[in-house]
Amino acid sequence: MKKIFRAVGYVLGLLLIGGLIRLRWITGRGWGVEGIDRHKDLPGDDVILRPHEVLTHAIRIDAPPDEVWPWIVQMGVERAGWYTPRWIDKYLWRVGTISIDRIDPELQSLEVGQRIQDGPKGTADFEVRDVQENRALVLHSRRHPRTGVPPDMSSPDPGPYLDFSWSFVLEEAPGNSTLLLIRTRGAAHVPWLIQRLAWVVWPMLDFAMARWMLLGIKDRAENESAATNMHGRS
Repeated sequence: MKKIFRAVGYVLGLLLIGGLIRLRWITGRGWGVEGIDRHKDLPGDDVILRPHEVLTHAIRIDAPPDEVWPWIVQMGVERAGWYTPRWIDKYLWRVGTISIDRIDPELQSLEVGQRIQDGPKGTADFEVRDVQENRALVLHSRRHPRTGVPPDMSSPDPGPYLDFSWSFVLEEAPGNSTLLLIRTRGAAHVPWLIQRLAWVVWPMLDFAMARWMLLGIKDRAENESAATNMHGRS
């Protein structure tokens, strides 16, 4: 009987490992990239030169790039949020704020070198690496994998950290629409075992986060564009 239970355990373990590898493969291919060259060069590819992971996601938005850009440029904690579901903002990120549903004129300016919060003050944030109006926003972050605190890169041993860039790229698409791409390039400077775990988990988390963000941006931009066009015709 023990041999049977042990054999069943082995089979279930193999099925679990196989399922995780399959899920990792699916999420690693990206969301919304069917028919798109997900390996093409994009702004921000030069920020992380030797990434362990490169992930690209996309969505088509029925609004021109200049109407999508205001939603992109105002993102961030203590800004417009990341356009993720409210329960994510409140309970997972624990930032105490929720993503807004309007364009804020006071948040429409960003400069290279500016910092954007990605969590509670004193923890994770992003540095703005590139701003191309109506075209691209590139963010870069280094943070401890558990606490989110930035490492001391001046130290000979900064400890474990995640190093990654986020590129939000807008391309003109047929029908006066926009193809919005999100690309993550990341390197996990952590012990080997944690790095292997990150290889499995990172694409899944990035897949979910990018999907939430892209759908959130799409809904807001299309609703605003429709309302503007309706007001213009009235």
